Amino acid sequence: MSFESRVIAFADRFLSDRTFRLVVEPALADLQFDDERGRRSGVANRLAVLRAVAGGFRLDFWRDSGSLLKMLLMSLSYHMFPLAVGIEYFKTW
Repeated sequence: MSFESRVIAFADRFLSDRTFRLVVEPALADLQFDDERGRRSGVANRLAVLRAVAGGFRLDFWRDSGSLLKMLLMSLSYHMFPLAVGIEYFKTW
């Protein structure tokens, strides 16, 4: 499995389509262009792609963290409400 296919598989699994199209695809295109031209070393080109993927992951995480927090609070309130209502029942000692 090549580096590009691994990056695409990771991006397909963990990044949104918008982030993939706007961040990862141009980075992969730059990787291919720089490899053909021999501008930088292969390691530097791959690090640039990994930095782009990490930045896209960070952007997706911060954009979706609000909905994750709402789901967490909804679950927490669902489980804490019966405990809060019935706490007087447990004050027998």
